[in-house]
Amino acid sequence: MSEPTPQLNGMIICDTAFQQAPSGKWCVIGSYNTVLVREFPTTHMPFVVFLALSDFTGNVLLRLCVRDPEGAELCQVRGQFPKIPMTSVELAMPFPPITFQRAGTHSLELYHGNTMLHMRSFQVLQAPQQARPEGEAPTPPPDVAT
Repeated sequence: MSEPTPQLNGMIICDTAFQQAPSGKWCVIGSYNTVLVREFPTTHMPFVVFLALSDFTGNVLLRLCVRDPEGAELCQVRGQFPKIPMTSVELAMPFPPITFQRAGTHSLELYHGNTMLHMRSFQVLQAPQQARPEGEAPTPPPDVAT
């Protein structure tokens, strides 16, 4: 009998996510759907993708892939999970800094082995220049995620 395909219950891009002890509750901090940057290309700070899956039995490689608007792979993270009894599982997968070459709709793809479970999009945009009074020095916005 083949293993069931896990069901995605949640996929959140955030600054950080951690599990509290002893309650086991997850804290997902700084969630966002848009990355604002000063200029391109730019290297964005490390981030985390929080996942909630049901019907998960492990014994598989989970893979998350970030693609640019043209479909080129920018970064990939993987996690090998041992076999476990079928359950719901929540986990955080950290990403290293990623360099974005251009603005646009980027995608985040979740794979269970070689099967794509889900794809979601997020925006990478250049922050608008702020108007300043005459004679005042410009203060560029920091690279922030919103």
